[in-house]
Amino acid sequence: MVPGVTTLPSGAESRTGWTGPAELNFLLQEVRTARANIEALRAQTRSLAANPEQRRLLESLENYVAALKARHLPVPPAIRDELALQRCLVPVQPISRTATRRQAGRK
Repeated sequence: MVPGVTTLPSGAESRTGWTGPAELNFLLQEVRTARANIEALRAQTRSLAANPEQRRLLESLENYVAALKARHLPVPPAIRDELALQRCLVPVQPISRTATRRQAGRK
């Protein structure tokens, strides 16, 4: 950690609305909870690819890394690697045609 750097730089936005170490602790706890949920599911099922818990883990990692970067803090290598792995494992959700039609109708 960088000593003395715990808050967001001016102009940066927080994804949770919090600032300081409390936000990082909250986001890291979300990562840990999502990991625990994935471990529980691995014992029950063969494929996690389409599982919502897998997406939740990815989102938790993304939020935590974004908060670290917004504070100009280093991303731990294990978190960086896990994020890269989850980005490969979680399929990109296709945009539904219904949602696309709704957006087109708003213009």
